[in-house]
Amino acid sequence: MSVFVMADPHLSLSTDKPMDKFGARWTDHAEKIRTRWCEVVAPEDTVVIPGDLSWGINLEQALPDLSFIDALPGKKILLKGNHDYWWDTVKKMTAFFDAHGITTMSFLHNNAVRCENFILCGSRGWYTGDKKVVTANEVDAAKLIAREVGRLRTSLEGEVACVSRSWRRRALPWKCSFSSIFRRISEAISATRSFWSCTALVLSAVISATSMGCTTCR
Repeated sequence: MSVFVMADPHLSLSTDKPMDKFGARWTDHAEKIRTRWCEVVAPEDTVVIPGDLSWGINLEQALPDLSFIDALPGKKILLKGNHDYWWDTVKKMTAFFDAHGITTMSFLHNNAVRCENFILCGSRGWYTGDKKVVTANEVDAAKLIAREVGRLRTSLEGEVACVSRSWRRRALPWKCSFSSIFRRISEAISATRSFWSCTALVLSAVISATSMGCTTCR
C-alpha cells in the first residue's frame, strides 16, 4: 500500500474555467490526471490532495469534480486550498458526500489523520504580509494567517496524540524525537512570516499537478 500526494488539480468540469489558457500542457488535463492516476494508484492506496481540487464556488457546483476524483482508485484525503471556494464545514461536506454517494474521501481539517505508516497534519497556507495579493474582496491577511496557524497547531496536537497512542511504552524509531520536531514547528508558526515554510515542512512531500505536468507521483 502506498501514499501519494497531488495538489492543484484545478478541475472545472461544471464551470467555465478552461485551464488550457495557462498553456498547452493543461489541454485535457482532467483526462491526463485520470490516465496517470489509474496507471499508478491501486484501490488500496491513499492519495492526499492538499488543495485546489475544484473551481466550483459551492458544493453543488463542485460535485462533478468531486465525483470525478471519487471514482478514481484509492482513498483520498482532502485539505482546503486558497481556491477551494466550495469548501464548507466538515459536517456539511460529510453530509453532502453521504447524500451523493461519495465514499472514498475524508478531510484533513483541524485534525490529524493516520495513513499507513504516516500521521498527516496540515492547514491551508497563505501569503505573508510582504506579498500583495489581488482578491475579489479585501482579505485581512493577518487574521487569516492567525486562524490557519491555530488550525495547524490543532492538527499538530492531534498528531502528537496519535503518536502517543501508537508508541506508548515504545521507543520512538526516529533519530530526532517527535517532541523536538513538534517544538521546532511550533516555534516556526509563532512567526506568521514563516507560515508558508511551516506548511511546506508539515506537508513535506506535496507535489503539484501543475509543476509535474499532471503526473501523479509516488
